[in-house]
Amino acid sequence: MSQPNRNVELLGWIGFWLVIITLAALVFGEHALNQDEGVVLNNAWQLWQGLQLYNPVVDFTAPGATYLVYWTWLIIGVPSYGSAKVAVIFIWLLSALGITQLVLRCGGKAIAVMMSVVGWLIMTDYYPLINHNALSSMAAIWLLVWLIERRYVLTGVAVAITILFLQTKGILLAAMTIVSVLVFDQSRQRAWFNVRTVVLTATALLVVALLPWSLLTIIESWFILPFTQQYLASSFVQMDIIMIEIILVLISVILAWRAKSRAGWILAASQLALFLSSAHIIDRYHLLINSFPVLVQLIVAVTQYWQTLLQYLPRWQQVLLNDLIIVAIGSLFIMPIHRTFQTATIFLDEATTYQTLRFPEMQSAQYIYAGPFLPSLYFELRKPNPFVFSNNMTLCSSACQQATLAVFQTVQPEFVILDYDLVAKYGYAPWSQPIDRYIQSHYIQCQSLGPNLLLLAQEHCPRLYPKM
Repeated sequence: MSQPNRNVELLGWIGFWLVIITLAALVFGEHALNQDEGVVLNNAWQLWQGLQLYNPVVDFTAPGATYLVYWTWLIIGVPSYGSAKVAVIFIWLLSALGITQLVLRCGGKAIAVMMSVVGWLIMTDYYPLINHNALSSMAAIWLLVWLIERRYVLTGVAVAITILFLQTKGILLAAMTIVSVLVFDQSRQRAWFNVRTVVLTATALLVVALLPWSLLTIIESWFILPFTQQYLASSFVQMDIIMIEIILVLISVILAWRAKSRAGWILAASQLALFLSSAHIIDRYHLLINSFPVLVQLIVAVTQYWQTLLQYLPRWQQVLLNDLIIVAIGSLFIMPIHRTFQTATIFLDEATTYQTLRFPEMQSAQYIYAGPFLPSLYFELRKPNPFVFSNNMTLCSSACQQATLAVFQTVQPEFVILDYDLVAKYGYAPWSQPIDRYIQSHYIQCQSLGPNLLLLAQEHCPRLYPKM
């Protein structure tokens, strides 16, 4: 390739990544009321106030997402939603670079890279980035890149990081990594050496990262509490999504068989592991955030077939068809960008929902209760959260419910904010638990804050939201 052509190609790639960065800021910039982001924000907010994760703050997932947000706040010196969102968007951009490497390792060309990155952007738009599920998938992308490249020390690093974001996903991908190394490394002795490299690297990093907690605390929080606190009982599956996942795994296996490449089989194995890691909650959101291996395989296969067809067409038809593809891809951004501007972006201070809650009486209140699953409100309203189980009351056993009620009766929150529609999919009925019945009998219901948000006051409703 001549120097002018190289310069044109370089400018093209610079332009593409500038567009992706801009679109990522727009697509991921919304600041809506989201319970999945709220879990991480609430945990980080409690760390900011001097509490410790797992004791007393109860959580069932690995600490990576919480500490990512907390350390970001420490660096800038103040807790803010914008800084947390910028941090995870940066990590998303790193994952997009990882998607690029996966495409290239599978034999894809420039058009496959662009389509895969755009596809990854669209898929991740449907799941909040400030969350362990999204962040663990981003780390898993680089795990696969380095595994395919046989860079086993870095693979071990990525295994540890993935586990630190989400233990179930990381452990299953670690098992997939070990099997892949044993199957695809030709020398048995060398394969076992590489397995030890991955395992020892990952173990060393995990030991260092988890030093603040005892092994018993980790085992209890990661593997025992999900059962004792009814986490699995609150899970749900959608049969149509199960069928889609089975079909996607089969497609991934077929594409790997047709490609006859180590990279293809690693992607197929990882696709199965990723779906199994979310087997307790099977819905379209977990489907999309975990489908990047088959996304890469499909786009590489389709673009290779497409390029084969194009070579038999005149040049002007090739250009026209490629332009039509670019227009079609660009049109997919209309919906997420429109939805983003309907709420708020990282360039705005806060979402409309949060603005309505910042009335004078709320700002002067010492305590609030946000439930059954509105953990972000403690951070957004800068209120202390004395309810260690309040991340999600739908995952609360009978003993947990009684303990939360005891704390509630002690602190006597001035205001209660409830959203029962948000937890209907978990089978949580309105006013069904001890704390809900106590609120119903001891608090005054004020005018609604919105279509689903209920506001209750201990003594007097605020002026803006009078008694119903």
